[in-house]
Amino acid sequence: MKKERLIIIVFAIAALLHWLPHPANVSPVGALALLSGAYLRQLWMLLLPLPVLLVGHILAGFFDPPIMLAVYAAFLLQAGIGRWFLLRRKTITGLAVAWLLGAGAFWWVTNSAVWAVGHGIEYAHTWGGYLACMANGLPFLARTLAGNLIYIALFFSLIEFAYAKDGARGGSARGGRLQGLQRYLATR
Repeated sequence: MKKERLIIIVFAIAALLHWLPHPANVSPVGALALLSGAYLRQLWMLLLPLPVLLVGHILAGFFDPPIMLAVYAAFLLQAGIGRWFLLRRKTITGLAVAWLLGAGAFWWVTNSAVWAVGHGIEYAHTWGGYLACMANGLPFLARTLAGNLIYIALFFSLIEFAYAKDGARGGSARGGRLQGLQRYLATR
């Protein structure tokens, strides 16, 4: 299967999953952002998760513009993290680091925005207020980590196993795949 077609299929699956009802912060968009950074070589393609978000907001409703801007910026940051840690070589370690940094960056950016502009909850603009806002966001971080883990495992596995299958048929197998995991799973 051609890489472009597979990426489009995964993006479509992610979009559909995002548009369906889901718990707060358990969304495929973080994984989609990492995926766009990891597989799409043109810099402008890092923007591809944003239309998925926009359509989701059109369907479900918009919220405070400064918070929305922070959400969109956080997903762009996740795409950059995917590009930095995964574009040239996909490894389990790189994927784990990107997963943790991506979720952490989303939590930090969005909670900092909530602290700065409020979002139904006003925090004192002090160090104590900032720490309280960050602490109150920890349950959202846990859900982001869980959601990203599920969707990263799903999307990256789909793409990498399709690449491996294509390579086994004499197609253009890519170097730097999650080869250790594939060898392990092949022996089971």
